[in-house]
Amino acid sequence: MKIVLFSTNSNHFDGIKFLTDEYPEVKENLSKLTKIYSDVKLSIATQLPGKFLIDYEGTEIKNKLPDVEYTILKGNDAQTIAEEIYSLRPDVVIEASFWERPYDWLSVMDSMICRELEDKGIKTVSNSIETCLTCFDKAITQQKLFENKFNIAKGIYVHHNLFLCAGTKKAVKTNVYRESVLYRIQKLNFPVVIKDTCGLSSYGMEVCQTFEEVKTYLDSKRNNSDRLVEELVQGEQFGIELYSTKSGYKMGPLYKFTTNKWGITSPKLSVKAGPVKQEKYKLDELEATLLRLAKIFNLKGVAQFDLVFSNDKWFIIEINPRLSGMSECSVITLGKSVQQILLETVLDEKKTDEENYAISLKFEVLDKEKIEKIKNFDFIKKIIRIENLNARQLREMGYTEIILSSKNSFNELKANLESLKKECDFLSEEEFVHSFELLDSIETNTKNL
Repeated sequence: MKIVLFSTNSNHFDGIKFLTDEYPEVKENLSKLTKIYSDVKLSIATQLPGKFLIDYEGTEIKNKLPDVEYTILKGNDAQTIAEEIYSLRPDVVIEASFWERPYDWLSVMDSMICRELEDKGIKTVSNSIETCLTCFDKAITQQKLFENKFNIAKGIYVHHNLFLCAGTKKAVKTNVYRESVLYRIQKLNFPVVIKDTCGLSSYGMEVCQTFEEVKTYLDSKRNNSDRLVEELVQGEQFGIELYSTKSGYKMGPLYKFTTNKWGITSPKLSVKAGPVKQEKYKLDELEATLLRLAKIFNLKGVAQFDLVFSNDKWFIIEINPRLSGMSECSVITLGKSVQQILLETVLDEKKTDEENYAISLKFEVLDKEKIEKIKNFDFIKKIIRIENLNARQLREMGYTEIILSSKNSFNELKANLESLKKECDFLSEEEFVHSFELLDSIETNTKNL
């Protein structure tokens, strides 16, 4: 059987100025898979940067395995890219969609490609175009969740053109649409968040404590697209992934996230730790809820959910029908790799003996000498270094993500953190503070996996 793992990127990509290094490299994961699934011919087809699928240098794939086929996709539309993949003569094609700013829409293109391939008789693992578009537009997502009686934040949709432009018509004395939006916003419980309906994660999100702050924002130049104004659900922030299998769905481990001063998870700074197993979080109820959601949204492959546990209830904040920023943590807990999880959507699951506790934390961009020192610890399971040489601001320069693990307990994980902190004094003290606080918030008497 020949399986193609693929992904695309609708953004311009400068591999000379945008650098990514990983330990272990993707090559190592793929090498293990070729041994686990010796009867599978594996092919990788992607556009740069090819997150989760390749190691690259500049504009070329590096560290190629001799028994894996590699293709850099050149097309810009679904039909052309589908033809490129079809020419590889696959039996099965699996999407490995990732994310890029400013729009979280790469899964939409990958879905269109898979539909083209299905029309040619190729089996694919992919979310439908309709599913991806529903999840892409947060207003549509919230409406569908509301209609199907899931717990969500109460919010108001703001149509940009009607809010700002309807009142410019000569015949209009009062912009009634604008007045209706402001009237309903006044009825919300504050604080609220204002977010782009089609943005990525919490980038550009604004927290407002009062109605006047909201009104000022909506009347300003910062309001340049459709927006959602939602009540900020106060509670603990979590994330979880869901994986398709041959027989249905499999839930990944539940991870708890740190938040910023506004109570929101920051995609660049958040610390993640898991798996969270305490009974107080009603895990059976959560699993039933997400499995119901997966069937309603017809999710396929890999999907990720941002969640808040508040007042003894689970609230769904966002659905991402793709691989995510917590994918590496999830698979480390399961003792697998991202690439293996993708293959297991169509192949028999291979059991492993590893079941780990893990924590992910991010530091500034570290040089190779410092990374080499960190790699010497046997509890370090993943290092991802991202550097943007085009950055104009410090916050855009990049980061180094480090994932630590333990096989026995959160207490052992804390001891590993202490060792890393002691031996690597060049790492930010602040990130360790947040990490220990997060682990302390997860009861250390959680049952072993």
